[in-house]
Amino acid sequence: MPKKKHDKPETKEAIDVQATTLAGDIRDEILGIFKSHGDWKHLKEAQQRDIAAGATDVADRAVSRMANIIAGRGFKSIHATLASVMVKDGLKLVLTASKGVEGRGDLLDHQGNGVTVVIKDINAYLGQRSEPDIQRDEPTMFDEETGEIDED
Repeated sequence: MPKKKHDKPETKEAIDVQATTLAGDIRDEILGIFKSHGDWKHLKEAQQRDIAAGATDVADRAVSRMANIIAGRGFKSIHATLASVMVKDGLKLVLTASKGVEGRGDLLDHQGNGVTVVIKDINAYLGQRSEPDIQRDEPTMFDEETGEIDED
């Protein structure tokens, strides 16, 4: 039976993600879409590695963007690099960003007023549970766990 426009979309199960493996979990979900179409096993090893690398890049960029959005929490914010910190009678921070960075005008208008600095470190979220499952084009000669000659 064809789906009508007003039918509710199917409920999908929640994606299992953990904070420490967030990027890898997102990558695995993207790869799962490719693998569900059945063509994955027919792709060459290099093609699988290219797709896995692209999925990893998308996941890493998504986590970085999410961190920027969450860190701003709806407040005016600017994303920059902390170039240096000097400690002498307080802290002096030097931030660097491109000339056209979003929020530049707000920061210029706010000079001399209080700001809150949020430290964004996405490295804690870029882990993975395991490497992507890539099908080798050629069988291996050695068992990856023992290092002995593989008899199969």
